[in-house]
Amino acid sequence: MCIFAMGFIEISSAQNASTQGTDFWFAFMNNNGETPTQTCLILSAESACGVTVSNPNTGWQTTVSIPAGGRVDVDIPLNQGYHSSATDGVVYNIGCHVVATDTISAYSMNFKDASFDGGHLLPTSTLTEEYMVETIPPGLYGSSILIVGTDDNTIVDITPSVATSNGWAANTQYQITLNAGQAYQITTAAASGVSSTFSGTRIRAQDCKKIAVFAGGRCAQSPAGCTYCDHIYEPMIPTIYWGNRFIVTSSCTRSKDVVRVTALNAGTIVKKDGVTVATLNAGGTYDYELYSTQGANYIETSGPAVCYLYLTGQSCGGGTGDPSMVYITPIEQNIKKITFGTYQYSPTNHYVNIVTATSNVSSVQLDGSYIGGQFYIVPGNPAYSYARLGISHATHTLECDSGLVAHVYGLYNVTSYAYSVGSSARNLTNTMFINDVNIADIPEDQLYCPNAPIDF
Repeated sequence: MCIFAMGFIEISSAQNASTQGTDFWFAFMNNNGETPTQTCLILSAESACGVTVSNPNTGWQTTVSIPAGGRVDVDIPLNQGYHSSATDGVVYNIGCHVVATDTISAYSMNFKDASFDGGHLLPTSTLTEEYMVETIPPGLYGSSILIVGTDDNTIVDITPSVATSNGWAANTQYQITLNAGQAYQITTAAASGVSSTFSGTRIRAQDCKKIAVFAGGRCAQSPAGCTYCDHIYEPMIPTIYWGNRFIVTSSCTRSKDVVRVTALNAGTIVKKDGVTVATLNAGGTYDYELYSTQGANYIETSGPAVCYLYLTGQSCGGGTGDPSMVYITPIEQNIKKITFGTYQYSPTNHYVNIVTATSNVSSVQLDGSYIGGQFYIVPGNPAYSYARLGISHATHTLECDSGLVAHVYGLYNVTSYAYSVGSSARNLTNTMFINDVNIADIPEDQLYCPNAPIDF
């Protein structure tokens, strides 16, 4: 019991880390090789607060106020936050900084007609130095990675899994140096094909400095050969937050989605609905198509893994919409309450998919109304249930006494967006679980070297 007591003494605040915060860094990747119509932020908050968005290297800034339980959309000028294809392989001053007077959720939107996606932003407090990339093989222009510095003189080691358009070879380590607010974008050398995805690429900042990493593609197909291509964009999740258990839910009004699971370590076993389907190398990916008739799958891995769902192209998705990329929050990173907003670019159909323990469905609330009667049992694991709901264009609040995971998405003609509504950010690498209960977090500021002994 001494170990447990020490753990409780040391973790006074780490338990509450989440994707909500007061400080964020971000930038926009190149969208389909053309100038987007709008690059903006959706900022939502439970409490009224002020927010300043700035580019520290150009002096540009704007300040807004968010009402309690509301949201504000903030336009970001293209010359302040957008990384064009002309600046691939060049350190560029387009990293933007968000500072709020109280806790907010932040989502970045990159829109042009028929090419659009968005993502949730991670607060600076949850950013780390270690990332591995996952993204789908592209349809056109190659896969993309965008790295944003949060501190001056940050040396970043990048080991691309495939050759890059700026001349880097595959599986060779390269270095760049970023100051706070500087960004660096790379794309794959090949325009299409399985070999051109950046999945498995490793990114690490030296001296434990924090960086924000985004990945996707200028115009990706999902699956390959399915029209149309669309911009995809999502934050990469630090590897310390990767999980082992995922409930993946199919998209409303769509016939199928593409699911990709990437492993951190070699020998990782992947099970789908209790059946072993793959054993992955470090950085290896298992992908499959999830059909609407299935509703949901339960994915379990023997080691840390990350899971993303990709909406399919309109020609093979069975309805309006197009490729979009969304992080599937592991069950271990559930959150009890989150306020989020949708994005309206045309008459759009908006949806939210929610997952919680079956024993918890009676406590789930959407905008103050209990919705437990709209949940269905996950076929591959009856301990969990899911709901897929149409929602209005508005600010929404999800709440569950014991925690939930969810993502929001919108569908329009050959256009879609999708992003996680938010999650906890528990350090699952330095965490102790007993019977699936988080017993003790090792402090995030306590560093260990690989293969070195640890004294409790």
